[in-house]
Amino acid sequence: MNILQSRLNEIELKNQTNQFKHSIDKITRRGCKVINTTPFHFQKIEFNKNLKSIHIKEEKFTNFIKSEKNTYYNILKELIQKLYFDNYTFFNEFQLEENNYSEISAETQRLKRIIMKANNIKDIKNVPIINEMIPVMYLKKKEKRYQGLRLFVNIKEDGYIDLYLIDLYHLGINAYNVTTNKYNLDRNYNSNKNNDVCISKIIEELKQEN
Repeated sequence: MNILQSRLNEIELKNQTNQFKHSIDKITRRGCKVINTTPFHFQKIEFNKNLKSIHIKEEKFTNFIKSEKNTYYNILKELIQKLYFDNYTFFNEFQLEENNYSEISAETQRLKRIIMKANNIKDIKNVPIINEMIPVMYLKKKEKRYQGLRLFVNIKEDGYIDLYLIDLYHLGINAYNVTTNKYNLDRNYNSNKNNDVCISKIIEELKQEN
């Protein structure tokens, strides 16, 4: 059992003794193979001021959206609406997945640098342990753009889940391209680097509607 899995198990054991009203499936993998699925109980998700877009040219990362008519905009609007107004049907559609990457791998270090920029963290040592929240299979089959959507979060001991980064195009780790069915960071980044609609616009729109 790796350190991360052990830590999540310890948190879950503590959480089971509390009356946390929400739960999400926690997926444990060995390579690409799912070896275990268990419920993970929690209190609430905190946005951590991360319902916004960021573009980091040197890391080839962006989560800006092309336009308000774009499919990604509509997907994200529906997602944020469920989160923002405390409608946790969202958690029937996502699963918590342990990060399979080594802490010292190039992939993990790059992700940490992106999260540092997104959260104004000055020292990479202060980046918390990050897990992925991934859309469940029926969403991916319903709309292929869900393949690239990731929420990078930190699981806190008190049952809160802190959001650290929204990744729309699978640019955080791996860069999976839904058109070619291959992993290609350069192609994904180049397809989206000129997008200029910020995620925060969705929040403003939802506030006006409600």
